This record gives sequence, C-alpha cells and structure tokens, in this order.
Amino acid sequence: MAQARTAEFSSVLIEHDELLLAGVKAVSASLSLAWIFKNHNSGLFGRNNYHNGPEKGTAWLEKRILPALKLKLGDPLTVGEKQLTITHIITYEPDKKGDFYSFSPRVMINEGDYRQPE
Repeated sequence: MAQARTAEFSSVLIEHDELLLAGVKAVSASLSLAWIFKNHNSGLFGRNNYHNGPEKGTAWLEKRILPALKLKLGDPLTVGEKQLTITHIITYEPDKKGDFYSFSPRVMINEGDYRQPE
C-alpha cells in the first residue's frame, strides 16, 4: 500500500501589499489513499469531493485568505519563490489539527512545488 507524504510549514504570504501568515501543506499524489478534501472552485454552492491533492503549479486555500490578500480564484499566489495559480477553495480538511497553528489559514500545494531548504 502506498503512503501519502506531506510536509507542513508556516509562510508569510504577500499579495497586493497585504501580509498574511499561513500554514502551508505540501502533499504527494498518493494523498488520495488517505483523505478526501471537499473543495469548491465554481461559485459558492458548487462543491466536489476530491480524492487527490493539488496539481503541480496550483494552490488550494481556505476562503478567508481571498479577502485578506485581495485575491480570487484563478489569481496567482506566490508561496516562497514559487508562483502558483489558485484553483480551489478548501472547505473541509479532516486531518487539520486543532492546535495553535490551526489559527493560520491553510494553503495546500503539490509536493513538486515545494523545495526543502538545503
């Protein structure tokens, strides 16, 4: 059985002269074996269940990030040095922890867009 890989870290997001501390989660393609994420990407009421994480070059994020950084679906979002396209809004994440770090809104990216520090 394949195992999903994840890496979590905090990052300050800067867009449109606005700053926000976010919790970033980089996930592997085999994430589909572990969780189902509920997202919507076409209006407030269109919801889908996804059995895999974000594609390379894209970002999924919690809705509260959009107004905080003056963003909308389809806009670019820079995480670290990588520019990604916002494609989905995370409305439910079953493994999100209820600790101090959960106060930071979530950004989910593909592990291929995450480069660990050397």
